[in-house]
Amino acid sequence: MNLPFTRGSQVAKLEDALAKDTKAFETAKQELAKASADLETPDVDLTDDDLKALISKRDLAKARVDQARNRVGRSEQALEAARAAATEKLQKDEIARVTALGEAAQKLMATEVTAATKGLRKAMRAMAQAELEREILNHALPDDRKLRSFEVAVMDAPGVPRKEISRVRELHWINPFGGQPYGSDFARKIRDNGDGTASLSTSGGAYTSGQTTKITQRRYFDKVVYSDWLPSRGVGSLARELSLPGLKGGPAGWTALRYVSPQTILSELDRVEAYTNNDPEPEIKEELEAVSPVFDSLEEMQAWEAKQREIKSEAA
Repeated sequence: MNLPFTRGSQVAKLEDALAKDTKAFETAKQELAKASADLETPDVDLTDDDLKALISKRDLAKARVDQARNRVGRSEQALEAARAAATEKLQKDEIARVTALGEAAQKLMATEVTAATKGLRKAMRAMAQAELEREILNHALPDDRKLRSFEVAVMDAPGVPRKEISRVRELHWINPFGGQPYGSDFARKIRDNGDGTASLSTSGGAYTSGQTTKITQRRYFDKVVYSDWLPSRGVGSLARELSLPGLKGGPAGWTALRYVSPQTILSELDRVEAYTNNDPEPEIKEELEAVSPVFDSLEEMQAWEAKQREIKSEAA
């Protein structure tokens, strides 16, 4: 645990004192080294009194080193004790804080789970009683007056059928190598020859030469824009799908998640609570629907078009 010691705290003061004592210890060792060096190579002209003074200086330096070392040891012990005390206090404070959070969460969970369980059991009992009365009544009703399930109407969403938005008739040249209309990229490059045929020219690449395809077949299609169908969705029965937790060893009712962790629980809660119950929008699509035979000549196409005009005129 990283301890957030601030300047001015007891631990910070002891850290400063240790740093000061350590620096004094290093200085004392340097002075001892110098005094010892002076004795190892004394000047030949020194008197006995001079030598005694050098010895006294070295011994004093040695004593000061020992003294500084002892101060460092004492500071280290004091700092270690202060850090241990600060760690203990911080841990106790964190334990108290988290325990308070946990106790509040326990109280809230017990209250809310109890209330939810009571409400959901009440709803399931009311629905079961209503469904039972519906089934009894339906036995005495003709088919066209039978009541639909009350619960399905709440829990399920019915399917949405496909819906046509628009329909436009288009004439398309047919690819001789597949029997299907050309895609838009190729269709733009097709040149109508005016004689019931068309040409599609493609440019060559670095190692291939260009080519021209002669097209002789056409066909009418209706371009249909529609919203696609949506399947019915829902669970059908709350009693079959719902699991309720028991508190303090109560009756089992919780269906455990496959992978349990605080992260997955919070993620699932966020997802559920953020759900706004908006109905999905149908996907908009389009397709081509063939409405004529394949024309092998201009005459065949013109004859079919004339027939369509005749049918339209008779209908009017």
